[in-house]
Amino acid sequence: MVALSTPARAVEFDAAGRATLDAAALLSVDFEGTVPGGFAAQGEGALEGAQAGQLAGRQAAALPAIPLTGEHALVVTVFVRGPASSYLVVRYTPASQQPDALLPLFATGRVTSDGWYELRSGAFSVDAATVEQAYAYVQNLGDEPIDVDAVEVIDAGGYRPATACKPPEDEAACGADRVCQGGVCREAAAAVPALPPTADERAQVAELLATQIDLFYGGLQTRKLYLPKALAALQTMATQTDAGRYWRQLLRAMHELHDAHTFGYVGHFPRGTTAAAASRHTPPWQTRSAPHAASSSGG
Repeated sequence: MVALSTPARAVEFDAAGRATLDAAALLSVDFEGTVPGGFAAQGEGALEGAQAGQLAGRQAAALPAIPLTGEHALVVTVFVRGPASSYLVVRYTPASQQPDALLPLFATGRVTSDGWYELRSGAFSVDAATVEQAYAYVQNLGDEPIDVDAVEVIDAGGYRPATACKPPEDEAACGADRVCQGGVCREAAAAVPALPPTADERAQVAELLATQIDLFYGGLQTRKLYLPKALAALQTMATQTDAGRYWRQLLRAMHELHDAHTFGYVGHFPRGTTAAAASRHTPPWQTRSAPHAASSSGG
């Protein structure tokens, strides 16, 4: 098992294990008092405060809309207990001509002794003048209820304005650390896990992935034709120092295998800009209207 250091974070713990939310956060959801729609109050074992939110099995619910003014590089953190996934959704105004974005949160490796673990997004630049709404949602992947607590949205700093580009790749316009998505340069690191912080850890992860592919990929002819190129891509992965480039080498390795079972996608999930286009990508539980606005910090 490879243990990775965690990135800088907003929620902190004191010596007794009590969580403290960041007073400077753009949004904090502590689930005290009235909880957001789709969640039930959970009074046992809250991470922060007297109660957490609870989400029923195989359900998903949006968290309150993120209040935005000006320019920000958004980072979302969510603590969950149970099998869950979470995403940051940014819906742009039709006038902005920007495709909406759906960005996954990834486990940071920070866990508590009573089962809470942290999910975190990469920093994603937004200009409030172009955004219709932005919010995170949590999805329960299991049949039993899960707990959710200590949700925060912070400005990580380092905002970068949107730049027009020509997909699929336009490094001249986007630079080395952004990707061209829907005609706009966006931070590649916002759509991938954190970069392992040391060269040794980056090499260990690449070696682990190479070992797994070498062990399980086959048959005989495909191993001769495709496996060497995939392993070469993973060797290059270990030398990368940018999160976007690092994890894109894994994607390239998977594509080199030419195997439908190893398809991979690393990048922003583009969503329609107009309401009609967005509805084609909108799950039944998610509407175009703004998320529930209750239960920001302080209940």
